[in-house]
Amino acid sequence: MKINSKVTGLSSIFLMALALLIPGQLTAQDGSGRGSQQTNYHLMQLSVQTDKVSLEEFDTRTREIRSCRDARDLAKTFVADIKRDRFVMPHQLPEELREELSNTPTGHATKVFSADPSVMRVIVICHRV
Repeated sequence: MKINSKVTGLSSIFLMALALLIPGQLTAQDGSGRGSQQTNYHLMQLSVQTDKVSLEEFDTRTREIRSCRDARDLAKTFVADIKRDRFVMPHQLPEELREELSNTPTGHATKVFSADPSVMRVIVICHRV
């Protein structure tokens, strides 16, 4: 399956995916995210191989996500990889990603994105704390 420009055009969101793949990089290691008055995110990334599901089906099904439980259930259906990161502070994210997350309701997924034509990803905002 070839990833079209709808997916590859979201390369700025790919920066967030890379950040989520680096354990602890975005997590407030010193606890500063806890008890802070600044908003932080609890995020879940779902990644699925393009040979397992079509872009259309993945896009449609991820738009139906309304909670991290929905995301986990969908991940099981698609045999998707799940990565989680808690206490992610907005200032730790690229500006484009901050904008995408600010426009994504809690419990919902971002648009499908990928920089690798063999993988599709979404980020779900589990909580804003």
